[in-house]
Amino acid sequence: MHQTRQKQLLNLGDTSFRRHDYATVLPYCLATLLKLRIDNQEVSWNGNPTIQAEYYKSLLDNSDFFAESSDRSRLSQRGRTNTNILVKLGLCTPDRVVSQVAKNWIDTESNIKQPDQIENLIGLKKDNLLYLRQLLKLRFYDQEQRHYVYPFRLIIKILSVVEQMPQDMFSLFFFAITPSLSKDSINELIEIASTYNNRRPAKDEKERIKKKLCEIIPESCPTGDKTRNDINKLFSKNNFSSPTLDSCSDTFTDLFKNTFYNHKSPDAVSEYYLFFHFLMLFNTAHDSQTLMQLKQISNRRSIRSAFAAGGKLFQSGKQPHAGVQQFLDANSSSIFLQQPLDFYAIYMQFIYSKNASLRAEYLDMSSRIMLLSGIITNISGQFSLRYSKLWKDLFDYRDVPLNGLDSYKAYEQDKSSIFYSDQSVIDILGYSTNLCGQFLDDFIEESDVATLEDLQRQFQNIQSDRFKDLIRSVFPKNKVIGILRKIDQHNDQDKSVAQSADTYVKRNVTDATDIPTIFEYILNIAWFYLSNEKIDPFTSMNLTCDGNMRPLTHASGGAGDIEVRQSDSVIVLLEASLMNGNTQKRGELEPVIRHATNLTIDNPDCCVQTIFCSNAIDNDVANIYRATSNIELYHSSRKGAAPADGVNIFAITIQELITFLNDDRLSADVLLRKIYDFGQQDRNAVNRWEWGNWRELRIRSIHEW
Repeated sequence: MHQTRQKQLLNLGDTSFRRHDYATVLPYCLATLLKLRIDNQEVSWNGNPTIQAEYYKSLLDNSDFFAESSDRSRLSQRGRTNTNILVKLGLCTPDRVVSQVAKNWIDTESNIKQPDQIENLIGLKKDNLLYLRQLLKLRFYDQEQRHYVYPFRLIIKILSVVEQMPQDMFSLFFFAITPSLSKDSINELIEIASTYNNRRPAKDEKERIKKKLCEIIPESCPTGDKTRNDINKLFSKNNFSSPTLDSCSDTFTDLFKNTFYNHKSPDAVSEYYLFFHFLMLFNTAHDSQTLMQLKQISNRRSIRSAFAAGGKLFQSGKQPHAGVQQFLDANSSSIFLQQPLDFYAIYMQFIYSKNASLRAEYLDMSSRIMLLSGIITNISGQFSLRYSKLWKDLFDYRDVPLNGLDSYKAYEQDKSSIFYSDQSVIDILGYSTNLCGQFLDDFIEESDVATLEDLQRQFQNIQSDRFKDLIRSVFPKNKVIGILRKIDQHNDQDKSVAQSADTYVKRNVTDATDIPTIFEYILNIAWFYLSNEKIDPFTSMNLTCDGNMRPLTHASGGAGDIEVRQSDSVIVLLEASLMNGNTQKRGELEPVIRHATNLTIDNPDCCVQTIFCSNAIDNDVANIYRATSNIELYHSSRKGAAPADGVNIFAITIQELITFLNDDRLSADVLLRKIYDFGQQDRNAVNRWEWGNWRELRIRSIHEW
């Protein structure tokens, strides 16, 4: 990516793709784009509204990710802007040719490059690796498209020298990252970060850091391009007596638009003018009618964003509907009510406010992108870096490049560029296999362990403990039960009930993914509590989590949803589903039986029990699962492997799971013994099976143990 105007702020996201569920939607967008480009290989994307519109129409017709607009004439524009984020992350070229690394990512057969030694050490899932690798390659070029920095690498360096950093402080460093940074400026930036002290008063520390950053990186601090004289000339040309900008002269209109600008929404400039109209009227007349009009215009989102960084321009005082004098008293220090008005101060307030609003918006989008890497965390407004010592040492051992001078065109417009290739972390950071081995030998020695395997276990234990701490603090048992009750309403026939339930679940877990993926995550936590907190819920999950350990994407491929090592001799496979009865037959029979069979054959010395949990259980599905205990089944990928002499699958509803959690006498061990006994009964008396309400009778007997 590159700056298109001077002092353009860093943004790892894209304003035309304002979503929270990147991890779910981006692969679908890529698959849609790839199919379109395969079908239209000789057709250029740029300057071709037909193919752009066809892409977006395909998204609308084949998914519910995007709301359809009544204005179908804008499909080509939406197709262009929707794919900007894919270009920025190197998942496709500017001509929307899907990159090799993106093809490997969405192709389940080819897959992305296998994890290297560093990636194996930190134990990230495939989706995390894709985003981590692409972010490490991402460059931020200047307007001339020559000088660049690696923004994500700089963020890693900054966070590696602090334990954690509050969001408002992190924002200062994030937006100090500009393409013009020299190596000396980068070193000073990191040095300033290392002096951050969270024991000092927050306001004082923020001002100290801000002042230092402005000294070494002036372009990172908001400044207007108009002088006091320019502003005074502007306001001397018009007394704002007319309420509309259109009625002013062309010269004044152009000058006003150039001063109080809005690149995203030009119509908002007319509202800025109207604000000045009522502001100057009130400061002249001080009458209640104008005060009411001034309050109304100042409460508009566009005005609050432009002049108060999204906050309030005026205080209402103790009496919200008080008269003029009470209003003046409550806002005696406001720059908007000084006599005479200091228009330059108002202009600078506009510059600061616009900058603050943009920073808040850009940081929100950027942090969501960074969380996808799995190594950046943002918990309760505190940013930190996972495996910080590893990253610090890895960057220092080889002096990993953080900036440079190179052609933007060669890097981002050539589809053979390394930006679009499939590389692992050590390749991207310029490590040879031998150098990486030397680094790991030194790191292992410093870590006071004997082998790389010991170090991996140490890292895994740290993450397992961290996840358990998260569960206990954020998802106590009663809260999990409440979330499960809402998940159970996901397919409610009353759409308003289902929508309200989904909103509750996302608000209490994450808005970065869909409800079925959240269900997998919560089911894992529920089993942790049923197991009296004696299992490792972190290693049990096959789904992908973000840096905050919240779910991103569900388990894919040949693995089941959740594989729990209950004991040395018992493995539990948990399968989550929110399909209704009709789709359960089509969508859950084959994969659940396949997962159960593969896991059973892969673990011949263990008892493997599969538990299928859904909001509703189709009778045929439950009966077929029961019958698999007496069917010889073969591994789906290990040809020649000995078959399984039946598999154990038992189906329960979410409501039944809740009753298990509420039964203090019941534990996972007791539940598994009962289910195992059911299976043995079925195996020994296959010709005398009772059908009908057999499953409900067994659920009841579980509580009667």
